[in-house]
Parts: sequence; C-alpha cells; structure tokens
Amino acid sequence: MLFASIGFDERVRVKQSLSLILPISVAASLFYGLFFTLKNPGDDRCWFIFAASLISLLSWGLAHKNYLRFSALVFVLGLWVIMTINIVYSGGMVAFGHGGFLLLIFMTGLLLGGRYALLILLLILFGTAWIMYAEINGQLPSPYPQNPLDLWLIFALYLAIGWALLSLTMRYMRSALAKTSGELEERRQAEIILSEQAEYLAALHETTLAIIDRLDLNSLLESILVRAEVLADTKHGYIDLVLPNGSLIQHFGHGIFESFLDVILPMGRGVGSEVLAKGETVVVENYNTWEKRLPTYADQGFYAVLGIPLKTQGNVIGVLGLTYDNPEVQFTPKRIQQLSQLAELATLVLDNASLYQAAQDELAERTRTENALRESQSRLNLALSAAKMGIWDWEINQDIITWSDRVYEIWGIEKEVFQNNIQGFTELIHPDDRHFVNQSIENCLSRITPDYRVEHRIILQSGEIRWLETQGQVYYNENSKPARMAGTTADITDRKQNEQTIRDVNNNLKNYTDTLERRSGLLQLGAEVARAATAILDSHALSQQVVEMVQKQFNLYYAGLFLLEDNPGWAILRAGTGQAGSKMLETGHRLQVSETSMVGWCIVNCQARIALDVGEEAVRFSNPLLPETRSELALPLVSRGEVLGALTIQSDKPSAFSQEDIATFETMADLLANAILNARLYDQVQRELEERKRAEGKIRQLNIELESRVKRRTAALQASEEKFRALSENNPLQIARYDRDGRYLYVNHLGQGDKLSPENAIGKTLREVFGAFPSIDFAEEKIQQVFDSGKPLRTEYELKNFVGLWSLAPEFDPHGNVVSVISTTLDITDRKKTEEELRQRSAELQVANRELEAFSYSISHDLRAPLRAVDGFTRILMDDFASQIPQEGLVFLQRTRQAAQNMGQLIDDLLRLSRITRAELHCQSVDLSALSRDIYEKLKTTEPGRDVKILIARNLKTRGDERLIKVALENLINNAWKFTAKTPKAIIRIGKIAQDGKDAFYVSDNGVGFNMNYVDKLFGPFQRLHTVDEFPGTGIGLAIVKRIIHKHGGRVWPHSEPGKGTTFFFTLE
Repeated sequence: MLFASIGFDERVRVKQSLSLILPISVAASLFYGLFFTLKNPGDDRCWFIFAASLISLLSWGLAHKNYLRFSALVFVLGLWVIMTINIVYSGGMVAFGHGGFLLLIFMTGLLLGGRYALLILLLILFGTAWIMYAEINGQLPSPYPQNPLDLWLIFALYLAIGWALLSLTMRYMRSALAKTSGELEERRQAEIILSEQAEYLAALHETTLAIIDRLDLNSLLESILVRAEVLADTKHGYIDLVLPNGSLIQHFGHGIFESFLDVILPMGRGVGSEVLAKGETVVVENYNTWEKRLPTYADQGFYAVLGIPLKTQGNVIGVLGLTYDNPEVQFTPKRIQQLSQLAELATLVLDNASLYQAAQDELAERTRTENALRESQSRLNLALSAAKMGIWDWEINQDIITWSDRVYEIWGIEKEVFQNNIQGFTELIHPDDRHFVNQSIENCLSRITPDYRVEHRIILQSGEIRWLETQGQVYYNENSKPARMAGTTADITDRKQNEQTIRDVNNNLKNYTDTLERRSGLLQLGAEVARAATAILDSHALSQQVVEMVQKQFNLYYAGLFLLEDNPGWAILRAGTGQAGSKMLETGHRLQVSETSMVGWCIVNCQARIALDVGEEAVRFSNPLLPETRSELALPLVSRGEVLGALTIQSDKPSAFSQEDIATFETMADLLANAILNARLYDQVQRELEERKRAEGKIRQLNIELESRVKRRTAALQASEEKFRALSENNPLQIARYDRDGRYLYVNHLGQGDKLSPENAIGKTLREVFGAFPSIDFAEEKIQQVFDSGKPLRTEYELKNFVGLWSLAPEFDPHGNVVSVISTTLDITDRKKTEEELRQRSAELQVANRELEAFSYSISHDLRAPLRAVDGFTRILMDDFASQIPQEGLVFLQRTRQAAQNMGQLIDDLLRLSRITRAELHCQSVDLSALSRDIYEKLKTTEPGRDVKILIARNLKTRGDERLIKVALENLINNAWKFTAKTPKAIIRIGKIAQDGKDAFYVSDNGVGFNMNYVDKLFGPFQRLHTVDEFPGTGIGLAIVKRIIHKHGGRVWPHSEPGKGTTFFFTLE
C-alpha cells in the first residue's frame, strides 16, 4: 500500500520527517511572502502565504512538545484549507496550484501514512469540485473562458497520474528500505552479542588487573560484585562469606540487599544455604514460590535468583548471589557460565589475600627499623610543613639561590623550571610588589634594617595568587661584606584570607549595627506614637505631633498626613512639618485619590509605595513647595479594614528608604490609624454624652409637663371614651371581642337591622345569639385558631347577597398569653363586584397587549423586508456595477444603504423599548461595580486604541432586576464612552452619593456636555442634542434608561455643562 510502514519506529520516522519539513516550510513561506509583498504591493493574497507560515510555526511548536501526530494533522489540514481558500480568492479553477496539491499529498503520506494521504486526496477533489460547481452555477465568478468542468477533469487526471508515479516510487523505496532495515537488524543483533562479549572480557580484565595491582580484600570483592552486576544487567547483588562456625554472613550487598549487610543467615533456608549444602551453582526461577525461601526476603520483590559458590581447595568459602526484580527476565546458561568464571576470580582474590598477609608480617619488622632512622628528619619536615614554611639560601657573590622542597611547593614551581638567581626570584613576585621587595632586600644589605622581613604576593602558573611571608638575615665575610642571606618562607594566604574575612565581618557588623540603630529608632518612634495616641485624644493635634516626631527622629526633609473625610475622592492634608507644611495647611492642600500621586496610589491600592528617585517615579506628584525631595515613602492608614488616609515621609537624599523599613513604618502607621479612629470615636462619644445630658434635662422638664398633661389627658380620656363608645355604636364596621370559649366580651352592634340588642349578647356565644346558620362552625373554628396560634387572621365569608371581610387579632396579657380575640367585620360586597370587573378588564388588556406585540413583530418584519431589499440591491449595484455608475451616484447609493441600516437599527430600538415596558421585574442583589467593569472591558475591545480611564467605586450594590439594570447601565456608560470620543484624556467615573437619605448612583464623564436648557427633551424617544454626523445613534437609549429606572420606582436626572462633561444620576427603590 502507498506510504505503508517500512519497518522503522513510527514516532521516530514522523519526528524526523517533521524536523525536516517544518523548518523548510516556515523559511520558504516567510521569504516567499516577503518577496510576493514587495513585488505585488497591496495584493491581499500575501496573507495566505503568511497564514501558511503561522500554521507551520504552530505545528513546529506542537512537535517540540511531542504531539507528533496532532502536529502533522494540523500542518496538512491547515495547508489544505489555506490552499483551497486561496483558489477561491485568486481566480477560481484556472488558478489551481497542481504541483502544490501533489506535494501536499506526498507530505501527508510521508508524515501520516497512506490512509491520511488518500483522505487529503479526497478532500482536494471534493473542495475543487465544489469550486467547479460554484463557478458553473455563477455563485463564484469565472473570469476565464475555459469550462470549469474541463479544468477540474484535467486537474483530477493530473492528480491520478501523480498518485500513480508516487505509488511506484514509494514501493521501490519501501523495498529498498526494507532490505536495508533487515541488514541493519542483523548488524544490531551482532553488535549486541559483541557488546555482551566485550562487557564479559572487560569484567575479567579489570578483575585480573585488580588482583595484580590491589591486594585489599574488601576493595577487590566490591569490584568483583560490581562487575558481576554489570555483566548480569541488574543492580541487586550480594556476597556471603562462611564464618568459622559454618554459618553464612552477608558481607556485601547492593540494591535491595543493602538493608541486610552483616546479617547472619539461618542454616537450611535461602539460596546461600542451598549453595553451601550442594557445593554447586543454584538457580531459582521464582523466589516467591520457592519452598526454601527466607521469610525476611519473601516480601522484597525477588523473582529469578542465582547463587554461585566461591571455592578454595575444594571448599565453599562464600557465595556470589544475583537477582532480578522483573518476572520476565531469567538467567541464561551463557550468562551463568560467564558469572561462574568471574566467581573463580573472586576465589583467587581470597587466596591472594591470605598469601599477601603472610608477606606483610615478614616486612613489618624491616619497615619499623627504617622508620626509626627517618624519624628525626621527619620531625623537622613535619614542623616546617605544619607551619607551611620552607628554607631558602642565597649565595650573594655567586648569585645562586637554593630552596628546600617545601619552598618549591609553596611557590608552585618545578626545580627544573626555576631560574635560581635573584632575577628569576624577582620575576616570580607579583608586579605590584616587586619594587617593595627589592627595596627591602637593598635596605637589609645596606644595614638600614637589621633583618629582612616582608609580606608579598606571587602569581602561580595556574593564575592563583598567594601571600608569602619571607624572613631572613644577612651573613657577612671577613671584610664585613654581605656574603649570603638565608631564612624561611611561609605561606600566609590563609591568614590573609582570614584577615580579609574579619574585615568583611566587621563591615557587615557595622552595617548590621546601623540597621539595628535604625530599627531601634523606628521602634522607639512607634512607642512614642503609641504613648501620644493614649495621651492625645484630638485627632488633628495627634497627627501634627506624630509627623513632627517622625521628621525629628530620622532627620527627614518633610513628613505629612492626609485623611479621607467629607469627600472620599480627595485626601486632605491634616498635618505637615516645616514652612511647607504650614503653607499647605493654610491653603487646604488636598490630593485626588488616584494613581497620579504617591499618596493617591497607596490609598487606592492599600499598600505602601517607595520612590527611591522621584525624578524617575511615574506616579510621583511634584510639589513646588517641596523642591528638595529626592526619595519618598507613602503608607496607607488602615484601621479595622477601613482606609483613613496616608502618611508621606520624604528625604532630600536619594534611596533613603528600604523595603525593610516598610514593615516598621507600617506598624507605626497602623498605630497612628487606630489612634485617629479612636480619637474620632472619642469625639463622637463626647458629643453623644453632651447630647445625652441635654436630653436628660429636657426629660426632667418633660416629666413635669407630662404629669400635668396626664391629669388633663385623664379627663380628656374619659371624654374620649364616651366619644369612642358613641362612635363605635354608630360605626357601620362591626367590632367585637371574644373570650376563649367564643363568648362576647364586647360588641358595638349585631347587624340584623338592630333587631338584636348588643347588651343581650354579652356573655353568650355566636350560636346562642344567632342560632344555627351555615357558617357558624367556620366562625367558631377561626376564633379558636387565633387563640391557639396567637397570630392574626383575615378571611372572607359569603352569605346571601352579602360578602364580609372578617379580621381577627389576638390580645395578649403582660405574660404573652392570648386572653381575648378582637374581630372586625366589613361589608365588601360592592368592592368584590368592582374587583370582578377589574379582572375582566385586565384579561381584556392582556389580550390587547398580546395582539399589539404580535402586531409590532409583524410590522417590524414587514418593514425589515423592504429595508433588506434596499440594502441588498444597493450593495449589488456598488459591488458589481461600480464602474458604470458615476462617483456622485455611488455616494447616493452609500447614503441609501446607511439610511436603510439606520432604519433597521431604529426598528430594533423601538422593539427593545416596547419589551422593556412590558417586562416583569425579578428583584435580587445587583453589584453595579462588577457590571460596570464588564461593560468597560467589552468597550475596550471595540476601540482598543482609545485612551480612556474609568474609575469605578467599590461595593456599589443595590436591589433590582439585574438584566434591566445592566441594560440601563450599558446605555449610560456607552453614552459616556461615545461623547468622550473627541476628548484627548477621557475619564469616566461610576460611583454613588447620598441624596435625600437614599443612595443616588451616577455615571460621569468629561466629554462634550450639553446645554441644560434642553434637558426636557433629553429622555424622549428619538430626541437628540447632537447631529448624527457628530455622534451616531438613534435617540432611544436614554428613553430606555428612564423607563427602566421608573419601573424600579426610582428617578433619573442629568447635570451637564457644554465642554465640561455630563453626569447622570439615578435612584432605585
């Protein structure tokens, strides 16, 4: 089969093919795209070439992540889509790239195999057939005279011929590659055999050399065990040795046997005991099922186990053991033979070790004698070596320098290389120290200094620098002339490094001390702030004293404190140091709470901010009264989760503050915030106490007045009671009071045309007064229900030609027990008739609304049909007959299309306005802050190039229908976005204010604004204050906003000035 597997690993083949094809595709498409763009500027077909580059890059990235098949699918399908679309936009059937499609089929077969190549072939034929069909039916233009069907048949024939040639080629390649694959497989098997043989020979060779070169028993046995594990291709091995009592002890162990070192094994169990008993090699294929397995080894995951005896003079003296933890691996006879030969070498090791020990005993005495002779010389060398010191001698007249071996080691130079004269000595000294050393030698020879003692550096051949201390003295001849100098040289590099370390430690200690002093100052300042907070209860006096203490403690240039008070959008300066602080306090200095200043930034983000160089700090708000500020630290004042303001401290030195200072200053800022909040609470408590005292005085006065009023009211109450009795008895509303047994305690009248006397009803039940009538049981049940539940009850009952509304309410004693039930009965016969009429009218109105809605949709559909026809025909005229229509006619056609589209938008807006009017409210909690952020994010995607800053207040929450409120908010924010289009730095604010004890939300902008004289027209449908050319729209948006707000029981009103922006306020009930 075409492109069938040829014997190689599939993933390797695909990965190699991708690594060859994808880089070539990326490079070729990029270079051709650039060449095509330069040659044909303005031709949109260049984007198809760059799209092919992107597909190749994406596939390349997927291939690097080892998604090989998915990478190949993305590559071939992406190229097929791009090539097919390119044909549609590049001239149709006549523009077929025959070679490109054939190359795509070949690459698909190479990457994914014959099935996918056949799939791509069918996709190509299907896609081109569709293009042919579209050209024949006129759905796609056919600018050439050739018949599309003829072109497609030629193309299909071309693909068939190409497929046949590729099939023959690939079959030949598959045959050749299969033959090569077989030869390579034979070669690989031969190499495996040679490799195993080489490993075996290497193990024997290394073990033999180890026996010759090393006579340490443990090292040799360890080496033999390692080579055996390599030879067996396992990491689990051990060597057991036989103890004098005949038991086995594990002497070495690797892998899972490491945890059993020096363990004495029980006799009669395990592979080692079996080898010891039989004296020959033991092989266990599955240790887990072997009846003689050791219990301690049973759970270790053993499978195949091999035990080989280690013999000397025919006796077993140990066991070499190996095991596999893979149940599919077994020891082959060939491998057992190789390991047995290696075990024989181990036996030789044990024999050699015993012979070597005897020879060592003989040489021990001779060695002790020789060591005694060298002991005295060794002591001197040891002393010099311990001091890292050597001896030197300089024959001055002959200019010959003699060094001890230790000096050569110190100087790091060989004897053969050293030029043993004063010039050679000088050349080895560090260039910066040569003059000093030569001058010291000259001073000593001239007797200016009695002894020669210098510390200097040398540079070793490796580039290492050492420090040396050289001491010596001059010896004179009989003529008192310098004859020789001799002395010692010591390596003092470690001492110099220790001295440098001590200096570094001292510097670090000084820095640490400075840091501790700074922190101590911060802590002391925090304590003083805490004391001031407890002593000063006035927040302004406390703030001023704290900023002065901060400035004095750290010698700062300026310190100031801002508080959020009446207007949360502004931070007002309440304390400041120096003349600058006094001037700013006099002028009521304030900063806007935004990211345009350090103070505003830290309040908005509720975190500290450091400016180490204010000239480079983007959010630094320059202040002409503080020209010397070079660094600044701003900290938010937060207490109980509420941001009260900010503390700013400034220095005239750059980098005056560090990140470590923030934690301590934040603690001080928290103390200050708590103190300010406590001072505010204290002021509030003081005001409340004063008000309470005034209230108590008023209460005493009121008590006096009350006593006199009580007397007057008592008399009035008696008169009122008489009036109430008269009103009650003449009230058409029946009022009655019942006890728990349903007996009348009071009743104003009994109805029945006053045939029954109220006085005769007192103490009697309803049944005793009225006798038996249909609803008597119902009435007694409801009275008892109110007694039992303690809850009021309202119900209706009907008699002939009468409907009554009966209300029952419990009356409680001081202990909360129901002692009686008060009832009122109202004749609602007329009201019931009215309600029935209203229900009938409501049903008729709902039918009319549904008919109106259906009519609206029908009208909208009937209006849209001609509008679509107008838009479609004008587009056809502009697209197909543009060359035959004058320019002015094209302009008119464009205006016609725009008018039709505007009319369609107007119909949509009218329908939306109608739906909002009829929509029912589903009230719930609504987060206006979150809705505003979502609307803003969508607007940014429509015009990403605009520079619009939006400031949304936090926690703007209310209750209402979230869907309708979102529609209103979208219209208000869209208006703000639209009418700031011509403002260079547009700002939109969403927040709330208090209005008549209610929350009034607002959407504000700094756009074009409008004249408030026309405010009455603003919320009417189709009312506009700007032309469509200035700002597009239909004039429906604000009408929708007004209906939604009114539907929530609220109101909406604007405030605007031309050129200064507009603010829309709205409330919700």
